[in-house]
Amino acid sequence: WILNRTDLQGIAKEMIIKEGVCLVGTVCESVTRDAMYKSCPKQTGFKKRNAKMVEHGIITPGLQRRLDELWDHRNDEHLFLLDARELGKYKLRDYNLAILTLRALRDALATHFTALKTPF
Repeated sequence: WILNRTDLQGIAKEMIIKEGVCLVGTVCESVTRDAMYKSCPKQTGFKKRNAKMVEHGIITPGLQRRLDELWDHRNDEHLFLLDARELGKYKLRDYNLAILTLRALRDALATHFTALKTPF
């Protein structure tokens, strides 16, 4: 919203995009935790839950790869873990891809749980 309604440029724009990517990654983490609570203990990591969803046929390996990449971007929020500067790293396409990944996850879970006739 803020990117579409303001004329932010440079570092400020990149910071908004990065935060959006991080937030979408966190939403994906929460959604998978809720969806997989019967199959994975709470402490199961995000990427392990994604692998378990592939095993169960809930998501495709392609979606798993996209979720894992989103998680890697999300974890770049921790500045002390960064190896290099990020100036110029985040583009609007990164945020759009994060949203498309979240939608694909939502659709995959809806398909899976509708087939089971179980609410999620």
